[in-house]
Amino acid sequence: MPRLLLLFPPLSPPTAPPLGIAQLKASVQTRVPTWEVRRHDANLDLFNRTLDGGGGGVRVRWCESCGRHGLACALPSSLTAGGRGEDLHAILRTPPTTTAQRDNYITAAREFDQLFFCLRTCLEETLVPFIEGRGSLDGESARAIFGGALDEAEAYQPDMVGISVLGETGLTSALALAALLKDRHGLPVMLGGALMSHLDPRQLLEVFPFVDVIFEGEAEDSLPGLLEGELDLGRHKGGGLYYKNDGEVVGGPLLQRPAPGGSSGCRSRS
Repeated sequence: MPRLLLLFPPLSPPTAPPLGIAQLKASVQTRVPTWEVRRHDANLDLFNRTLDGGGGGVRVRWCESCGRHGLACALPSSLTAGGRGEDLHAILRTPPTTTAQRDNYITAAREFDQLFFCLRTCLEETLVPFIEGRGSLDGESARAIFGGALDEAEAYQPDMVGISVLGETGLTSALALAALLKDRHGLPVMLGGALMSHLDPRQLLEVFPFVDVIFEGEAEDSLPGLLEGELDLGRHKGGGLYYKNDGEVVGGPLLQRPAPGGSSGCRSRS
């Protein structure tokens, strides 16, 4: 049975669950029962591993992973090395019921906001040169950022991968993850999600060779159609699907662009 892996990349607030890939998984399983589907929240996995090791005790050591500067200049060392991460993780996962708990929750949320800002800065500075071909991403840094997703792909051995991009903060990491999966497994990589409806799919496909297919707008119909062979990439000329055909980007837009915040889609390879 062929396998499809749906991924939600860093970096979005962990309070925003990836409902798009959950809905997409249900749609594929209903329409195309001959395909097995698994989903993985690489965003939540990153935060879990940064704060307390994700339950496995292997906390991400950001300052050791970054080859240039790390986060020590901006992030309190107590958060990454002194156990404060475990405290934040526990506090933010428990709804406060007393005044003291609410005060602790607010303090923890402020510290977490600082962590989010530092992670976003670090990821942008680390990943942008990599996806633009101006720099490399060493194995330690790749595992620090994408370890959960890379392990999932290695264990699951999917035939295709879809990455859902909710907003701008997730685009850089989505492209970097696509490049890593393409390099390591040679997989057809699909991109989609709310942000894809507000970018130029043709330009993305032309600039980033590790991206194969982009779904624009809703993918609940077009992705199952592609998987069950109803959409032939060699003949498909529109409907919000873009792909590469002999090096040329072909496809077409939706007749009506969805409003911001629509559900996510997926993207694949030629």
